[in-house]
Amino acid sequence: MRIVLIGETPLVFNLDDIRQLRQHGIVGVLSGTLPSLSQQNVFLSVPLRLMMEELLWLLWDSPLDVNVVGGGLPHFSKDVKSGQIHGQQSALRVQESFEQQRLQRWENHVRKLRLIGVEPQPGDSNLLEGSLFMQTHDSRKDDVKSEHTSSELNPTADQIRHYKLYRKLRQMGFTVHPGGRFGGKYVVYPGDPLRFHSHVVISEPLEDDEPLDFLQMVAGARLATTVKKSYVASCVEAKGEEEARFYSFEWAGFG
Repeated sequence: MRIVLIGETPLVFNLDDIRQLRQHGIVGVLSGTLPSLSQQNVFLSVPLRLMMEELLWLLWDSPLDVNVVGGGLPHFSKDVKSGQIHGQQSALRVQESFEQQRLQRWENHVRKLRLIGVEPQPGDSNLLEGSLFMQTHDSRKDDVKSEHTSSELNPTADQIRHYKLYRKLRQMGFTVHPGGRFGGKYVVYPGDPLRFHSHVVISEPLEDDEPLDFLQMVAGARLATTVKKSYVASCVEAKGEEEARFYSFEWAGFG
């Protein structure tokens, strides 16, 4: 399985790999779209974006054979002059592609209107601009040599803390998904999110000696209640056999 690591963002481009990840309980977030067609933001496609803790789990705990490949820099970015030349060539190719698309779409538009006895209007050409698309450069043709193995990954202390919490949730049988839109670190499902509803929001993990912010706790619990979920605070121990602990909250004392 090939995972491209760009900065701190793991990306999966192969559909077979995405299917295999889902079979092992990793859902990820689809992030691919077309810039010129904003309505496609509702229906995203590859690549699949993973969390760093998911990548660490794949490397350290899963039975899958994972090959991590760095994003790297292609040859034209090694000096300013080469970058300028490549940028000019790319801009010229894009303009030529747009002109060809405009001509082809205008001819198709005129032909369809004349079939129904309608003459095209000058303003119709503005409506065709939204159907133009840009074909990006394929970096696989460039000289990119940045492949590295999992042993070269150096996760930060925060990433290790998130990984411990993520692994504990996986050991408990949950499917873990990012929970930012629900006011937490994770939202957990009893199975595949396409088949099950989530009832739990997990908070950002605290250190074992870190105090709990009650205002943040109340805000998270109120938001979780609004979306019909339980708010669970999490704690990760720096040492000890039990890596993570969980504390749920319930509203009481009303009426």
